[in-house]
Amino acid sequence: MTDQTPPPDKATSIVDTLQSLLVAFVLAMVFRGFVVEGFVIPTGSMAPTLLGQHLLVKSPQTGVETPIGLDARGRPDLGRLRDHSTGRSEPLQPRKSELRPRAGDRVLVLKTLYPFRTVDRWDVTVFRNPTQPEGPAANFIKRTIGLPGESIWIVDGDIFVKSKGDEAFHIARKPDAVQKGVWQRFHDEANPPARPEALARGSGSPWTPAPADTWTHEGPVWTHEGTGQGSLTWDDTRFPLDDWTAYNMFSPVPTFPMSDLKVSATVTLDASASAQFQLAARSHLFSFTLGTDSVSVKISRTTDGELKPQFEQTHEGLIANTPTRVEIEHRDQMLILRLDGREVVRETLDWSPRQRLEFSRGLINSTMSDEELTRHLPQGPQLRWLVDGGAVNLGGLAVDRDLFHRRDVLRQNAVSHAAPADRADEVRPGMPAAATAPSSILHLKDDQYFMLGDNSGRSNDGRLWGWPHPMVAQQVDPDPFVVNEDLLVGKAFVVYYPAAHSITDGGMGLIPDFGRLRFIR
Repeated sequence: MTDQTPPPDKATSIVDTLQSLLVAFVLAMVFRGFVVEGFVIPTGSMAPTLLGQHLLVKSPQTGVETPIGLDARGRPDLGRLRDHSTGRSEPLQPRKSELRPRAGDRVLVLKTLYPFRTVDRWDVTVFRNPTQPEGPAANFIKRTIGLPGESIWIVDGDIFVKSKGDEAFHIARKPDAVQKGVWQRFHDEANPPARPEALARGSGSPWTPAPADTWTHEGPVWTHEGTGQGSLTWDDTRFPLDDWTAYNMFSPVPTFPMSDLKVSATVTLDASASAQFQLAARSHLFSFTLGTDSVSVKISRTTDGELKPQFEQTHEGLIANTPTRVEIEHRDQMLILRLDGREVVRETLDWSPRQRLEFSRGLINSTMSDEELTRHLPQGPQLRWLVDGGAVNLGGLAVDRDLFHRRDVLRQNAVSHAAPADRADEVRPGMPAAATAPSSILHLKDDQYFMLGDNSGRSNDGRLWGWPHPMVAQQVDPDPFVVNEDLLVGKAFVVYYPAAHSITDGGMGLIPDFGRLRFIR
């Protein structure tokens, strides 16, 4: 006789299924609560690294797509739209389909980062808002700038730190992986205008040849065929080198000149030709001479009205009549030259904050105090290509800018929460924002962090917070401008659902922009 297993009872199967679903739900909640959680980016404080609600508008001339944040009313002010890819004076007329707002990026946050390891400088971090720990603005996302025990001073857009035991401030340089993710493009000749004759001003290129030069400009390539000298100079009038961000077009803010730039080009030389790129910035001239016999990098400093050499290196030259992609980075007081992706030069400039203030203002050996120098605007850079001796092609000229953390003053909302009776003078409207002046250098305790947004012009971040919410002050940390480690949530590491059209505005809100899936740097 054969044993037969009785068929499962239908009620038992339903119970088993419900139990399995319950276990799965509990595991999902545990995973969400302690391992990974998704967050939506609501505003543009981290743009363009992370995007809040925005429009994505394409230039009809160059095809460049630009994310533009909405204004405080949530409506686009079309009169402010400019085609920055051809110069900020050119109007931009969006198509009707481009006026549908896109939702903010959705990011995944690794919550197990804390307390099993410490947060690193430059991490994009989610934390509880110390000024409003409840409600829709309870979670903030910013970039970690200052670490426990450090003193922080923002000088000319860069971060200077002094750690415990240090006698002096030193600049905090971004790792290459982070730097790659935060470059913001000023202009790219690889996207030439389709109808340059229709532009109100010029050809759409920021590079201007000398009047007597024999340059030709076709598509993305500048060609100098003559045997004499020639030059291309960046037109800072139509394409100012400052911290302007296209994302802020509907809510413009004042701009600051800046010199932390990356310049790249595909250079082709005949055997007798040479090309030199010059960057004049911060009372220095940085020269990169490219020839077929050698490549050299030279740094000269303005001293007593004269340029005097400070540094020079020579390396193997380019191959004649062979295109070479040249990348030049000037950022975080560092100079980098790459040829076809291979690093050739990396030279650091270890200036003190005082030297940085004097060099960037062109006020060397000034008798002004650090506080007085800080109130002066930095001087803008000058860019120029020089060619000599033979045929030279410069293709795909592109210029990018680095992050720039702005100086500011405290506003009325900085005192919206009550100050401790014995500390009322620490936070007042009109004072320099935290860490942005010698008088407001921020000194972090052993459990405090300092957070800033990448879009400094529209970021309500650690510079401006003022006093924390009374609940935070009583239960966590009473100090202004800082994030206590108990408020940290986790590290944002990937944009998993980028910027879909708003489902409430007729768009396809369930379909993300797959081309913008990315890891967060």
